[in-house]
Formats: sequence, structure tokens, C-alpha cells
Amino acid sequence: MTIFELISSYFGEFVLHKVYWDYTADILNFQGRICLRSSMAWGILSVLAVEFLKPKLELIYTKEKHIKNYKVLIRVLMAYTLFCLCIKQFA
Repeated sequence: MTIFELISSYFGEFVLHKVYWDYTADILNFQGRICLRSSMAWGILSVLAVEFLKPKLELIYTKEKHIKNYKVLIRVLMAYTLFCLCIKQFA
């Protein structure tokens, strides 16, 4: 997640011409793009997601995978979510 945050920071600045966060005031930062505090938070959130969220999502998946076009439905919902995020970003 830290690498993703770093890449996202470069993408935001050089492609979208916006700076969304700045960690220059935090200790142990790298160019104000990532810092130890946010890396620790991402690490904890990732562990929580794997330990608690993943089993619940797998339970839902096993219940719903018998639906004929389940994979298509998931792809459509993901595309719709990305579309909404893009519209919100550029609006």
C-alpha cells in the first residue's frame, strides 16, 4: 500500500496536476509523498482487511456464486464504481 500511495502521489501530481497530500511535516517522510505514520496505518488496515473483511466477503461469494452471471455482475458493479469516482473527481 505504501508503494501504491507513492505511485498515486506521482500520478496525481504529474498527470492530474494536483497534490492531494503532503507529509513534509511528518517525521521519516520521503519527499512528502509517504511517511512512516501512514505506512503503519496502511499496514494495520491491510491486516484488518485480510483477517476480518476477507472471510465475510468469501462467505458472501460462496452464497452468491451460483447466480448465472455473477462474474459479469461484479465487473459491471466495479466499472460503475470507477465511473462514479471519475465523475466525482472531475466534477
